[in-house]
Amino acid sequence: MNKYQKALDNLVEKALCWIEDRALTTHMAKRQAEAITKREALLQDLVDKAAPKKAKEVKVLMELRYYCPTCESFLGINEMVNNYCAICGQHLDWSEEE
Repeated sequence: MNKYQKALDNLVEKALCWIEDRALTTHMAKRQAEAITKREALLQDLVDKAAPKKAKEVKVLMELRYYCPTCESFLGINEMVNNYCAICGQHLDWSEEE
């Protein structure tokens, strides 16, 4: 678990505890919990993209083509290009290790 995931989990836990501590009406507490869940999903997407992933390699004739592992957009041919996908922002891992 990376530092972003820990921070997100901590934030959601604290927000849900805050709702419980306020003794809100059932309807209001439900609305607050739904709002937190929506924001959590958005932040989870950002946390997931911050974790480096290996680009997908596809060999075509004599060249290697690289594609984003998240959105599958084309990244480049025969060489490592950027550390992030220009389309979705996924952090890319170009290390040789598996």
